[in-house]
Order: sequence, then C-alpha cells, then structure tokens
Amino acid sequence: MTRSLLLLALAGTAGGCSRAPEDRAEALVRRLGGSVARDDRLPGAPVVSVHLRETACTDADLKQLTALTHLVSLNLSKTQVTDTGMQEVHHFKELRTLAVRETAVTDAGLRVIAQLPNLTSLYVGGANVTRAGIDEFLKTRPTCEISE
Repeated sequence: MTRSLLLLALAGTAGGCSRAPEDRAEALVRRLGGSVARDDRLPGAPVVSVHLRETACTDADLKQLTALTHLVSLNLSKTQVTDTGMQEVHHFKELRTLAVRETAVTDAGLRVIAQLPNLTSLYVGGANVTRAGIDEFLKTRPTCEISE
C-alpha cells in the first residue's frame, strides 16, 4: 500500500517536471516586476511574451530566461541589460519582437541580435547604438523593422 502511494505521488509530479524550468523563469520575471503571456493554444501553454520594461532586469537574469524556448516577444526597455545579455537573447530562436530602448546595448549587441532568424521588429531608441550599427544590422536583416 505504501509503495503504491509513493508510485502515485511520483507519477503525479513527473508530468509537471517538463515545465519546471519555464515556471522558474516565469517566477523570476514576476519577482522582477515584469509580466508574461502564455499561449493556451500551444501544447503546454508556453510563455510567448515577456515584458520587463522598467525593471531591475540584468544580464544575469536573462541567462535564467533561456528556458523560454517559445518566446516571440521580449521587452527589455529601460533595464540594465547590456551587450553581454544579448548573448542570452540569441537563444530565443522564435523571437519576432525585441525592445531594448534606453539600455546599454551597443552596435556589438546589434550584431548578436541580427542572428535571430525570425526577428521582424526591433526597438532601439535611446540605446547606445549608432547609425552605422543600425545600417550594418539592416544589411544582415533587411526585412526587420527598426524603430529608433
């Protein structure tokens, strides 16, 4: 009887393990004062949008968000992220919209961002990017809309 209860308890937790890293990432976003949106139409209702604007989000925090493999929108405006953090953003292969307004992201970060295969919109106003960096980005990603 005890063995059966133990097996049932383990079976009950096994199904939730696959979403545990994503749940931890969501909890971090909420602790930072941000918000997330999930897509209930997809299996497992993954997080598809993260809004961290005007939070204390850092490059180290971004490293903890890489479990969000279905992310399509990420707002990091007015946070403490830098080019180092863009190395973590590089993992979000489904990302379509990225906002890094008023951050310390530079042209070096733009070169990393340019490698995101599905990016269609980039918001960089007030970031430490130059016109030359934007022009270089657009050579790599000519169909991506950039808002300065």
